[in-house]
Amino acid sequence: MFAIAITDHDWFEFLRMGKITNCINFWTPSTWNIRNLQSGDKFYFMRKSPIRKIGGGGTFNSYSVMSINEAWEKYGKGNGCENRNALIGKIRDYAKPFKPKESQGLHRIGCIELKDCRPIYKKNLDPIDFNIDIPKNMQKIKYFCETDSFESNIFNTD
Repeated sequence: MFAIAITDHDWFEFLRMGKITNCINFWTPSTWNIRNLQSGDKFYFMRKSPIRKIGGGGTFNSYSVMSINEAWEKYGKGNGCENRNALIGKIRDYAKPFKPKESQGLHRIGCIELKDCRPIYKKNLDPIDFNIDIPKNMQKIKYFCETDSFESNIFNTD
């Protein structure tokens, strides 16, 4: 099993520039329930429109729900932001309505912990090249059964 999820351009660029540690938080502005992945499954991130291509991936470790403050305490820059206020700002952009007390870091977010993440440096990959169909209206995540050609070749294009 593996998953592909849509990601924020800024989060991706922060990763691409090498500012994220080995253990990162692919956060979600609201709580999702990641039921279909087990620790060790692959997790890939697809860049939002207009790019809509896979920019990298890692290994799924766990899913939990935390406040922004708890996520910052655990992952720091591994949240894909330079500081806690930047993280609050990014989440505020996506989580509407955002209440004043939540600006203090109390808003609950989904935390998808990934290990061994890396971007694909030379080019972003179009899932269609691997016979992976991603609906144009996908907003969050899509799960797939193992696909050997995809799993074994995605990072061989570096």
